[in-house]
Amino acid sequence: MAEVERFSPIQYIDTFTDIAASLGMHLTSGTDFQEFRELSEKQPLKPHVNPAFDPECTDISSKNGFWIIGHDDAGELIHSQAIKLLDMAGGDLEEHFQDHLADFRSYGYNFDFDKCQVYLTPAASKIIGRVSYHGELWIKGGPDGYRGGCLATILTRLMMTMSLHRWSPDFMIGLQSPMTSCRGLAVREGYMHVEQQSLVWQRSDSPEALEDWLVWMSKDEAKFNLRIRPETFYEMFEGREGRPIRVAKQKQKIA
Repeated sequence: MAEVERFSPIQYIDTFTDIAASLGMHLTSGTDFQEFRELSEKQPLKPHVNPAFDPECTDISSKNGFWIIGHDDAGELIHSQAIKLLDMAGGDLEEHFQDHLADFRSYGYNFDFDKCQVYLTPAASKIIGRVSYHGELWIKGGPDGYRGGCLATILTRLMMTMSLHRWSPDFMIGLQSPMTSCRGLAVREGYMHVEQQSLVWQRSDSPEALEDWLVWMSKDEAKFNLRIRPETFYEMFEGREGRPIRVAKQKQKIA
């Protein structure tokens, strides 16, 4: 099979950052998760930071995590996401979920962890090594928001490319609600695998159970995605008829 031609991670990072700037989003990257929590709490439209990325709930620092936030011209927080390198401690992903399930819960719910369940395919259950966990994705919606165009695709692939460049993880994973996956976010992010009902959360204060779907890809699959010209996503979403065009802003770089 012929070698697949790929763009470099730096090319992707620079181009995606420029596209976000052209759409009015000014990006900042950091590793202080107390700052990330405080910035998030200042935006009343944004959900609270989940335990996996809250330094008051779990071990996360510059050694194993970083985040991206975006502001508009007025300085309002309009985007956030974070990524964490999991400490697998010689085990596989299924064992990690079983041993650290509380880290992956959603903020604001009470769960009976003895009744929560983990269901993974044989392939996913054998994920080992350096594994990056991507979460906290939020983009401001509403009439003056930034959802609906290319930004969900651009920003998430930016974060994953930064993770690939910084850590070279063996696998990348995320958790999504069923509706989020069915609406196509997993595909837009570049994930190659979607596993339904991977985590089933039994609430302790209600008969209702919630579920998360696991999305994942290997390092080789993440590198395979780099063959796609990064401007493709801008042209696909922003160039369609009827899509409002934002005023171009000054280009910027993050690393």
